[in-house]
Formats: sequence, C-alpha cells, structure tokens
Amino acid sequence: EKKKRRREKREEKEGKREERSVVGFQKSFILLKEKMSCLFFFMGKGNESDDEDDNRSSSSAPPKGGVSGPGSTEWKEDEWKDKTREIWARDISQLPVHTDIPRLGARMKVYDSEGKPTLEEIPDSVTRAELVQRLLIAISGSLNDHDSVTAEKEKYFEFVDDSGKGDISQQLLRFLVEALSGESLTVKVLKACHQKIVFPGFYHVKSRLFSHLPFKDMRGTWSMSIHLLENHFEVRHRKSQVSQPPKGSPPDDLGDEFNFEWELRMDFNLEMSEMIDVDVRVVGINYRDDVSEDRRSVIENTIRQHFPE
Repeated sequence: EKKKRRREKREEKEGKREERSVVGFQKSFILLKEKMSCLFFFMGKGNESDDEDDNRSSSSAPPKGGVSGPGSTEWKEDEWKDKTREIWARDISQLPVHTDIPRLGARMKVYDSEGKPTLEEIPDSVTRAELVQRLLIAISGSLNDHDSVTAEKEKYFEFVDDSGKGDISQQLLRFLVEALSGESLTVKVLKACHQKIVFPGFYHVKSRLFSHLPFKDMRGTWSMSIHLLENHFEVRHRKSQVSQPPKGSPPDDLGDEFNFEWELRMDFNLEMSEMIDVDVRVVGINYRDDVSEDRRSVIENTIRQHFPE
C-alpha cells in the first residue's frame, strides 16, 4: 500500500513537471513567433535589409497590394506612420540605438535653431567610444538637458571602456538605461536615431516605386541629423537607392541608370512627448550621363507622382 501511494505521488509530480514543461514550451513558442513576425516585417521576410553592414540588398518586389506588417493583411496608406510612432514609443532598451550610434556616429549631425552645427568636426584619431561621448554631449547640451550632460561627462567611462575593449554596444546600452533618465529629452531624441525606425518609411517608398522603377540600396549612404528648431525638433534620416535591371535581366554594362535620395523626417514638440508629424520625401534624383531626356522625364514623373517636390 505504501509503495502504491509513493508511486502515485511520483506519477503526480512527474505529471505536473511535464505540464509545466509543455506550458513553458508554449510560452517560448509564442514569444518566438512574435519576434519572428517583427523580424520578417523589418527585414522584408528574410530577403531584404537596409543595414549598411549587410551584404543583402533591398531588391525584391513588395507583395501585391503593398508591404504587409505583422498582424495586418495590407499596408494601408498611412499605416507606416503609425508603425513609426509605435517604434519611437518603445523603451530605449528595446531599440537598437546602442548598436547604430557607435556605427554611424561619424555620419550624424546636430544643428541649432539657426541651422549651425553644434558638434565640431571630430578627428579620425578619436576612438569610437570618445566619438559617441562627444556626440551625446553635443545632443544633450543643445537640448539644455543638464542632468544628461553631467552623466555623459562623469559616468560615461564607468560603463564604456575607453581603450576599446569589450562590446561597446552593450556597454553603451547599460549607460543609456542605467545612467540616463528614460524621461530625459536626450533619451527621447535618441529613440528616433536608429535603423529600425527607418523601415516603415522605407517600405512606404518601396511599395510606391519598386514595381515601376526597380532599385536596391546604395551602400554607405545612410545618415542622420537632429535639428533643434525654435518651435519643434526634427530628426531626419537620409538614404540613397540605386536603379537595378528588372529581375532576370543582365546587368547594364553602362552602369546604374539613376539613383535617388529619400528622407524620413520626424517632427516632435519641444517636450518630446509627441511625434507631431512624420513624412517621407524624395530629395534628389541623379541620372547617368547618357540617359535620354524622355527617359529622365518618365523616371521623374513616376517618382513625383508619389513624392512631389
């Protein structure tokens, strides 16, 4: 009888353990699905990337009817704007600020209300850790965010190794999360300064133009700028795309027919509590010298139909 009771208790424990394992697996699977949905959306379902360091190019045509996001069946006209706002509203720990600022800091500019740069030219001899610190101080100083300036001057190298040892992105993440206030103007501006926030606008451009004018990334052209105007703040991202032959066609021996530069512009109120507006525009189109005037007109009209000057 005792053996029977012990066996029943053992079977009961094993049953509960198995149940917990199943529940844990289900939770992990759901979390994985959510992460993969976001990944597929932002990486073009595994075929595209706007990452400067990625060898893949954004060359596949978007699905019919526009680019779909997780949980949606069609990319609606202004859905990309809502997606952009949703990304900015996330906690900085959930955004790739800490990876993109060190990588692109040299191509990031800060301008005051008169359009003058607030960050002096940084010499090549400066380490990446020092470059990021100078950039953060320039941003915080221009915002009159004195608490952040103090932290950036006094605590930055408590988190970030000035000799370059270790992973600067992870060191910077700890600094941003632990040393700066999540409600500071600096952090709110930085939440608009990374690659992920560009993707909804990029897919908006792609869904409008790609089927008519196939293109791919022009590597090394992504830049960011912060404009601290009198009545509002702006964060701008610029990226260039270059033409490519239609799928299945051989490369053009004469080179790229055209390229165009587009800009994502986000407007914020002075408290950085609201993204007032977000817009995408094409700011420049360039052609190969031998492209005819008729062909230039076709390209220009196609682009301007969706993105007027």
